[in-house]
Amino acid sequence: MKEGTASRIAMIAAIGATLVAWGLQDVRGATQEDAGKDRIFYELQTIEEDPVGYRRMVKQALEGHMGAYSLILIKKAPYPSHGQSHVDAIAILGLQHKDLYPEGSETVGTRPEIWSQPDAFAAALEKTSAAAAYLKEKYEEGNHHLILNALTRLGESCENCHNRFRADRN
Repeated sequence: MKEGTASRIAMIAAIGATLVAWGLQDVRGATQEDAGKDRIFYELQTIEEDPVGYRRMVKQALEGHMGAYSLILIKKAPYPSHGQSHVDAIAILGLQHKDLYPEGSETVGTRPEIWSQPDAFAAALEKTSAAAAYLKEKYEEGNHHLILNALTRLGESCENCHNRFRADRN
């Protein structure tokens, strides 16, 4: 994926989804002739399927929510009312991990062990999902110390999986 493509796709999709939700446009049937007046919708239809780009965006979203919630938790961001939305997003995204590695996406950002050791990889993903659910559970209980421990557990789970299954970043 080219530099900036993911952010371009995200921006186009967000604008398009908002307009569709408002009932302002229907993206079905957009043609090249529509590019002048309905450029967003035409561009959405011309984007190729990109499971690796999608995986990266979901992972970045998870990382962003974990980082933002960490700042709230250690009182470095004055938005405690945002905590619930970050924790909910973390729990949801944590469950989606198992879907992010379709066959054919093994050449980008992953080690071959994901596919040669599928049971070990599935177990690592399950630990991350369980850690994300545990964070939500502890958040709902409201004990700051237990929430911090749960967030640490989740971070360690992510790190362990990355160390074993993610290709080195260049």
